[in-house]
This record gives sequence, structure tokens and C-alpha cells, in this order.
Amino acid sequence: MDPVKEMSVKEAEVMVEFRKRIADLLPKFKSDFYRQDLALLRFLRARDLNLNKAETMLRNHMTWRAENDVDSIQKNQVPPQFFQEFPVKICGTDKEGYPVGIAPIGKWDFRSAVESGLKDEFILFVCQWIERGADIVERLTTNEKFYFQVCLVFDFEGFAYTQLASKTVISVILELVKIFEANYPEVLRVIWVVNAPAIFSVLWGLVKPFLTDRTTSKIRIHGSNRNKWRADILSMVDEDNLSSIYGGSNTTCPDFNIEQGFDVRKISPSYKIFPVEDRKRVLVGPGQTHTVDVKANIGEKINWNFLTDSCDIIFGVEFNKTEDIIKPCRVDSHLCLQKGFISCEKSGLYTLTFDNTYSSFTGKSLGYIVRKS
Repeated sequence: MDPVKEMSVKEAEVMVEFRKRIADLLPKFKSDFYRQDLALLRFLRARDLNLNKAETMLRNHMTWRAENDVDSIQKNQVPPQFFQEFPVKICGTDKEGYPVGIAPIGKWDFRSAVESGLKDEFILFVCQWIERGADIVERLTTNEKFYFQVCLVFDFEGFAYTQLASKTVISVILELVKIFEANYPEVLRVIWVVNAPAIFSVLWGLVKPFLTDRTTSKIRIHGSNRNKWRADILSMVDEDNLSSIYGGSNTTCPDFNIEQGFDVRKISPSYKIFPVEDRKRVLVGPGQTHTVDVKANIGEKINWNFLTDSCDIIFGVEFNKTEDIIKPCRVDSHLCLQKGFISCEKSGLYTLTFDNTYSSFTGKSLGYIVRKS
């Protein structure tokens, strides 16, 4: 990785002086990753290469980190239910290698959390996620490529006005926006806001004044036109690196589990693709399901590919007919080959279900293959 190639001539010149000015801060950084020119460049770019403003921003940032012990923030305990109530998926990388995360914001009940006395805990939870993202890009960075940005999908389906009908909620949202803008410059590569309801314009009106032009330029707002926002996301993200729920081909993209952590080495999924001629074909009639039962032992893998001819279908995986291993969801199997696998943690019966019960008139021509390894 050659920093000179990542910076303009002007930025490289300014960086020399900037390093001199903040030399006393360098030993205080969390790791060498943050001492690199390209990490420091974020503050310069955020302040349009104005040395005085960039220095002030960085010094304020380091003071904030010290006062809030941010370097150790992930050791702090947050209510364990937050990971279920405010789920996040890390589903892969974009075409340039930057991580892609998904948050179903519309289903997050901010109000219940903050009005039940957990305001500070919720702010801590979000800050932990920002730091977790920074840790992921640090681990992704190599001698050839520096990463410090992330791609995010914010799904606002289900977002209700009641979330904004609370001064406490609004104050928390604005506090988080201010923390982000003051301390994490140039972290965003892009945010896709999808399924934005009419009430989103109220939220955007509250937040936008606190965002810089550089930040707002990276936010792409879409309504409920799935074809439009899917195409926008896939212009930057390959199908395998996007959850099937959002129009990709990744059927096994679980919510982040704090107990299991995250293995950055497996951030980009790698699925087996089986020969087309090996697929079984069935017609899943209107109101019907098709199931595939697989008996498997601990440690075995169950792999699958499937495709439908013209319409989507609901897909899910159960263990012993009682436990969801992959929660059922509608997938765009008519637009791209759906892929996935599970590593069996228990011996027993695994059932793959292709569900067309929501369709009263349209049958689905399904081609699939399921194999153990």
C-alpha cells in the first residue's frame, strides 16, 4: 500500500505539516493503524484540508476518546437483549472490498429502550457498533489496500411516527449524529436508505442540518421500489455479498451474535455452485410448499442452490421440524441463483422449505439441488 497513490499531491503536501502539528497525539492512538497517513487524512478531508480546523477536530476527538474510554468501549456490558431487539447483519463486502452491513432500522423500537431508562446504554450500544466496524476494517487492511469505510443498508420498512413522537428519542438520535460527525469522519462509503416511508422526511429534516455535505452526498434515499434500490445496491455489491432478504443470493446471512463474534476472514461468503443439469425440478403450486428433508450429523455441511423461473418464493430451514435454523423469508430466486450452506451443530433432521402459500394464483417452477459434504 503506497499512501502517496491514495492521496492527491496537495493532500500529501498538507499531510507533512499536519503530522508535525499533531506529533504529540500519535502515541495516544489505539494502534498503528490509526497513525497511518490514510487514517489521518480523514480529518483533513473532513475539514477541506484546513490545517487549523483539522487539528482542532482531531484534538477534540482524542479528548472525547480519553474521557469516554472509547478504546475499551467494547468491554462494557450492554443489555444482552439489545442484540435481538436491534439486529445487524454483516453480509460481505462491496466490489472494492469494503464491508457491507444491514440494519432493519424500521423494526428497531428506539422509544421503548430509551424511555425505559436505557438511554445511555443505547448510545453505548451504537458507539460499540461504530468501533466494531472500525475494528473490522482494520483487520481487512493489508499492505496492498487500506480500508476505513463501510457500506450500510438502513431498512426503514415498518418505521412508525410513534418513534419520533418523543423528545427523548429525538435527543438521542441527534446526540448520536453529533458524536458520529465529530469523531468518525469519512467512515461512510455509502448508506442506502431503503423502504423509506413518508414519515422519514420528518426524521431527515431533523438530522440533515447536523450532517456535513460530504456525509449527505453518500446517503442514497429510496422508497419502496424494490427494483430501484436493489439495482442501486448491486451496482456496488455482488449478489453473493448481499443478503437474500435484500435482493442478493446469500441465504445464510445471520444477525450478528455477540457470543460468537465475527471472523473477518469469512466476511465474503464462498458457496458451492452445482451443475445446472443436477438440479431437480418441481412445480410449487399456489398455496403449496415443497420440502426437502436431510438427515445429518454434527459437523456435516448441507449445501444448496436453487432458482425459480419467474417469481420469488419463501425459503427457510428447520431442525427437527421445531427450530428455525434459517428464518423463512421471501427471496428473489427468479432474479439470481440462491446459494447457501449450514454447518450442522446437532445431529438430526434438517428440513429445507420452499413456501408458496402466500400466492393464491401463481405456481413457482423451482430448480434446486441439496447436497451434504
